[in-house]
Order: sequence, then C-alpha cells, then structure tokens
Amino acid sequence: FAVILIAIAASAIITHRKVEKANEQEKIASNIAQGASELSYLSNDYLIYRENPQLKRWQSRFASFSNQVASLNVEKPEQQVLVRNIKANEQRLKQVFDSVASAVGGSSENRSTALDLPFLQVSWSRMAVQSQGLVADASRLSQLLHQQMVQLRETRTMLIYFMVGLFGALLLASYLLTYRHILKSIATLQAGA
Repeated sequence: FAVILIAIAASAIITHRKVEKANEQEKIASNIAQGASELSYLSNDYLIYRENPQLKRWQSRFASFSNQVASLNVEKPEQQVLVRNIKANEQRLKQVFDSVASAVGGSSENRSTALDLPFLQVSWSRMAVQSQGLVADASRLSQLLHQQMVQLRETRTMLIYFMVGLFGALLLASYLLTYRHILKSIATLQAGA
C-alpha cells in the first residue's frame, strides 16, 4: 500500500510540475501573439514617419520578442510544428523589415507622396502577412497549451481523488482487521475464562 501511495503521490507531483510548465509556456505564447501585434504597429509607425526613433523602438521590441520565441519549449509534435512556424515567421519578419528599413532609409526626402504610396502599400502588406502568421500560430499554440494544462489538471485531480480513496480504504480495512482481531481475542479470553 505504501508503495502504491508513494507512486500515486509522485505521479501527482510530476503532473503538477507539468501543469506549471504548460502554464508558463502558455503565457509565453500569449506574449508572443501580443508582441507580434506590437511589432506590426511599430512597423506601421516606422513606415509612416520613417524616423530613427521608430526604427530603434521596433528593433528593441524585436529583440525582446526574439528572446520570448527562443524560450518556447514544448513537447507535443503539433506544438513543435507551431513553434517551428513561429521561428520561421520571426526570421522572415526580420528580413522583410530590414529590407523595408533599408529601402526607406535610402530613399530621398524629395520623393513625392504618390510615388511612395505603392511602396508603402507593398511594404505594409509584406509585414502584415508575417505578423498575422505569427499571431495566428502563437494564438493556436496558446490554445493547445491551455488544453494540455486543463487535461493535466484533470489528471492530477483524479490522481488526488484516487489517492484519498485508497487511503480511506486502507483506514477502513485497518479498522475492520483491528476490530475483528480485538473481538476474536476478547472472545478467546472470555471462552478461556
């Protein structure tokens, strides 16, 4: 009984740790989705104003975003596919933004707005595609991690209920065995007397 109880308790502890890890990864995935949206906003801001402060803000936010993407660590194959997609989209977003930033930075100030409008539309569209891909994949990963967390919590709850039930059965069995043993001893003593 003690071995079974220890095994169930160890399973409950391991499941609890997995729940904590899934919760942490879900928060990271949610932050990545939010970060992709922020990067989209910052890239639009840069395309509109074309100033160095907007460029620096985008680069700073992208560095933080990259750290979050690098900290993703999932176990299930479907989740790993999404993480690979997120990392690929992250690199493509950086490449697209760098190419747009170099084109914008190299453009002359005396270009007319009419000439810039097609360039702005194409640039915005290219970055929007990457950002939307990141948001979609990160949101889906967050949902999968949340589902995993719910399943793990249910498993942990079942293990705890099973452990409590098993412990109650042990107490009842111990009580009945002790009660019978005492009654048998009293009956033997009474017969002997």
